[in-house]
Amino acid sequence: MVFIARGEHLRAIQGSGLKVDRQHGDFLASTATATAAPATAGVVACPPTIVDRTTTFVDNLPAGGTSSMQRDIIDGKPSELDDLNGAVIRLGAAAGVPTPTNDVIYAGLVMLERRARGEIAF
Repeated sequence: MVFIARGEHLRAIQGSGLKVDRQHGDFLASTATATAAPATAGVVACPPTIVDRTTTFVDNLPAGGTSSMQRDIIDGKPSELDDLNGAVIRLGAAAGVPTPTNDVIYAGLVMLERRARGEIAF
């Protein structure tokens, strides 16, 4: 969940792969930390090394790789946006932990998700 919810699918908007420049890498690292925050509040079980492990995992992926969620968004298909980023937001709210980066990711993609699900047209 930390891997996907940290914002890998934002590259659907950028049209790039999972490997990013340092500035975007810093954003993704902060998002991974924020994604794991509900776990640190005891809402869900999560190993304390999850952010470092996720970052190492992404660093070792091939250049140009994409996540299935990113591909779904690019292709206009329903994705797991609500199941992942939405879940982080809900878990954060339950724990009283702010999730500002996930709030932005969710808000930035929810209209594309709604269109993919046939709820709206544009």
